[in-house]
Amino acid sequence: MEGPVSSDSDEKVVFFNDVSLGPHESQLRFRLIHFWEARNPVKKTVIGLEMLLIDEQEEARDLGASN
Repeated sequence: MEGPVSSDSDEKVVFFNDVSLGPHESQLRFRLIHFWEARNPVKKTVIGLEMLLIDEQEEARDLGASN
C-alpha cells in the first residue's frame, strides 16, 4: 500500500467537512473508492456518473450526476 501523497506547496489542505462554497486556495485530498459510469449504448452518451470518495479523516462522500 502506498503512503500519503505529499505536496511541496504551501496551500492549506482541507477535508470534506471543511468544504464550503466560494473560491479557495486549498487542496482537497481524497481516495477514489468507487467509480461508476452509466452510458446509453444507442446514443453513445453518458447517462450518469457516481463516485465514492474518502478523505484522510475517513469521511466518505458519494457524488453523483445524471442527465
